[in-house]
Amino acid sequence: MVDLRDFSIKQLADFGQIIVIYSAMNGGKTETLTREMKRALYFGINSMAYNSHLNAREKNAIVVDETYHYPALTVSCVDEIKEDFIDRRNQLEYFLDKPDTWGEKIDIRGVSHIKGYPLRVLGVDETNLFMLNNKGATEILGLADWCSAELIASYYAGLSHDFRHMEFGLFKKLIDYADIVGQKKPACMGIPDNKVKCAKPATHTQRLWTREYAESQGLEQLFDFNYVHKNHQRRIGKFVPAPFFDLTVASEEAEKERKSEMVYFPSCRTCVKHPFKDETIRVFDSIRNGTDPSSVIQNDFLTRKILEFLTNPLEGYAEKTEGGIYMPLHKHNPFS
Repeated sequence: MVDLRDFSIKQLADFGQIIVIYSAMNGGKTETLTREMKRALYFGINSMAYNSHLNAREKNAIVVDETYHYPALTVSCVDEIKEDFIDRRNQLEYFLDKPDTWGEKIDIRGVSHIKGYPLRVLGVDETNLFMLNNKGATEILGLADWCSAELIASYYAGLSHDFRHMEFGLFKKLIDYADIVGQKKPACMGIPDNKVKCAKPATHTQRLWTREYAESQGLEQLFDFNYVHKNHQRRIGKFVPAPFFDLTVASEEAEKERKSEMVYFPSCRTCVKHPFKDETIRVFDSIRNGTDPSSVIQNDFLTRKILEFLTNPLEGYAEKTEGGIYMPLHKHNPFS
């Protein structure tokens, strides 16, 4: 595991280094990102952090451990990052030859910077949300290239895989492209067999629903999933694993509604659970094979839920024609 604290941030900026930090959800990647943003000040350098509007949990802040809010700007596209960063850099450059102002703070759109320090560090949290398609991936790689050419150290924190342990968008392209890659491997927080915390190295993200939310969705049959919260409190009998067909990224409105109904924690491959994965695979295989998916699993309610997931435009696995025929958008089953 690369320890970024071994690097001088000034040297990283002087060489325009591209740094990627990834882990399972709640695995320490965001904490590392914000630490690097703060550490830049010790090298006489200002930094600026950004996150995506698709993360409805955080607006104009990067939240660490549900309590610490690091100042950031929430944007809807990569172009906004570059535009904002250039404007901030230009404003701060004005003070570089005015030593009587050095050390004073200046507030630019809600984020404080130090006069006399150049802006040479850029950070992006939840970068995977900017890379859900080829266009977004191209824009992030373009931003990284621009930062490198401008001698800006750019940091990108994100999830390489979603809660199904499938590649999260095209974030892997950035991992392969980076100069420095740090993978965080936290301890699994699951409690197998209601005993003690598992604590094996965690490479998966477990998404949980509250039991009340599962029942409100007609999925009261989901089994309990117990875990240890990051505050070290045991959560017993209150949560269930989210079904495999839960949307990867819900709409902003839906995320706000579900904020208190859904939690994530790092899990090992043994503890992680994906209810209804086999059923989803069977329904999608029937679409690929040109057969009627409605009778595959003999459960109309589950079939409807799975088809809603598969045909959601944000997921892009299948589409329903005007004639009511389901058509696959993948030649192979990506879930197998």
